[in-house]
Amino acid sequence: TKDGRVVEYLVYGSNREDATVMVQMHGATSTGGLMCTWNAEMFKHLNIRGIAPTMPNSGYSDIQPDRRIANFPRDDLAPILWAEGVDEFLVDGHSLGTSHALAVAWYFGPNHAEHRCIGLGLNCPYLSTPLCDELGFRCDADDLFLVRNNDPREWHAAWNFTLADVTNLLPFASPPMAIGHMIWPKLAEERPWVLPMVAEDQKRTGARGYVGQGYEMTCYATNTLWGFDPRHIRTKHVAVWWAHDDGSPGCPPEHGKWLPAL
Repeated sequence: TKDGRVVEYLVYGSNREDATVMVQMHGATSTGGLMCTWNAEMFKHLNIRGIAPTMPNSGYSDIQPDRRIANFPRDDLAPILWAEGVDEFLVDGHSLGTSHALAVAWYFGPNHAEHRCIGLGLNCPYLSTPLCDELGFRCDADDLFLVRNNDPREWHAAWNFTLADVTNLLPFASPPMAIGHMIWPKLAEERPWVLPMVAEDQKRTGARGYVGQGYEMTCYATNTLWGFDPRHIRTKHVAVWWAHDDGSPGCPPEHGKWLPAL
């Protein structure tokens, strides 16, 4: 990047010259490696070339304290698109990745000089705290008592980093998805391959330690003060997925219903 950071990304799927490019944004406590593992084989059949960046503070991407999601397209994704020779592309995101996907569609609009987002997919989306306040919606999962107005740079926020270490290093419960079958028994029964796949990627999340996760996972300024308004997005091809059991507490259904009407 221009500020000298390392940004990890994975390229997978089709290697044909006529392949459609899709940028895929992972959710919290995971990396771009999960998007690659999940979709690589399918993308070959669909003639899609996947590009999955890993957000700052996760995996092999450098730490970036006090980052804003609005700056992610310019600071992190633009150098990747330039390196891979991409002009038009699709973007999708899951959970925390949906806010990044929205930022990408907002920044790389139809009039961008170099890169244009022509389609947007959102899986289990949520909206920023200021927007929820304005619209009278229930707020997202990050707007909890211990997170609201939380600044991990202050000494009294050291619990952030303790939580990250305990969550990811505690024997028999690490990585977090190792006990996912206790939280989502129906998922574990119906699709037994999903939780082990996520758990394996969560090992990559802390490949360079968990200090970045300690900052990121409970940083109010990053997670809920995005720095852009999705109502300014001009990408018109939008798909939103939301399942009933996605909604507690992180992604209320009214968020997903409101977004396609933009």
